[in-house]
Amino acid sequence: DVNAAKNILAAGLAVNVCGATVRPEQSKSVKAGVMKQKPKS
Repeated sequence: DVNAAKNILAAGLAVNVCGATVRPEQSKSVKAGVMKQKPKS
């Protein structure tokens, strides 16, 4: 669970950094998706 959480956070940060310059809306939706996945794990 801890490793999965780290992977989700790392992926979210990478998408946030890359997506922020390309599609800010997409990075926001990704953040929302990460927030929804945390309670499951």
